[in-house]
Amino acid sequence: MSRFYSPSRAPGGHADLSLPAFRRLCHQIRQQSKRTSGTASSEAVIEMLRQLGEFIVYGDRTSDGEGGEGEVGPADLPHRDIHFDVFCEGNTLGACVELANQASSSGAKIQLLQTLSILVQNVHSQTSLFFILSNNYVNQVLETILEDRTRDADLVDAFVAFCKTLALRINSRTIQFFFADQACTYCPLFEKCLVFLYAEDTMVRTSAMAVLLHFLQLAARGGEAPEADPAAVIAGAPPLQVPEMGTARFLNMKRNRRRVAAYLVHFLTTTHLRYLEAVHGAEGLRSMEVLDDLEEALLLVEDVLMTVRPPR
Repeated sequence: MSRFYSPSRAPGGHADLSLPAFRRLCHQIRQQSKRTSGTASSEAVIEMLRQLGEFIVYGDRTSDGEGGEGEVGPADLPHRDIHFDVFCEGNTLGACVELANQASSSGAKIQLLQTLSILVQNVHSQTSLFFILSNNYVNQVLETILEDRTRDADLVDAFVAFCKTLALRINSRTIQFFFADQACTYCPLFEKCLVFLYAEDTMVRTSAMAVLLHFLQLAARGGEAPEADPAAVIAGAPPLQVPEMGTARFLNMKRNRRRVAAYLVHFLTTTHLRYLEAVHGAEGLRSMEVLDDLEEALLLVEDVLMTVRPPR
């Protein structure tokens, strides 16, 4: 293990998941991210991020006071997660992103994506979720973590899994945090989704399609602006107003309509060609299996036609 980090152990050799241990870990992550020389090894970064995810899950399970150290919230906040409060101190999230950027290995970047997925999945409070999304670190990760590593299959798998996790947390109140500009015309999650719709790997394509469908379903429900600006509950977070019917309007931008339509043409064409190959006895292809793919393609077209329409 690197000289920069050594995981705490409780008596008996088990991992120390106490609140003081978590505070020490968060402090070490923040301090390490500020180093200009002698950066931690990839193995040390992976271990720190892995333990952070372990602490987050543990904190979520004990946020009702069971198994904790007596530091529970007031009676009117029975599910307060003290571990998350500690995590928010001193911009630990930003430090995690910086650490992964410093690391040269894909392993550290994969671990960051997995830890962020755990974090997004395990927060229950809207305010906590707003905090995670409001500082633009998620959009930063979406934009930069792959860089020139798009052929790294393990990293791509972790990336699209992270995208699916994020898509499940998008609603009319959180959508504003996924736009990278004030005009709500650029969404990194949507952009990456479109890229991976053309991936060679079937699972990657399926995951990207799931993200696209989630956007479409939100638009169909009317991705309207939230009743109240959730950014207002976060000190220092710049308010980003989503126009009325924000998601639907975003998807109905001419540029986005064209790109979704281009993908549908590509998907239908390639599926049809595979069906013809299967009918004519191409080795390894079964016509019924390709028919299932064609049916899936047509259902996707139906979803798109119901939601992505030219403005009236």
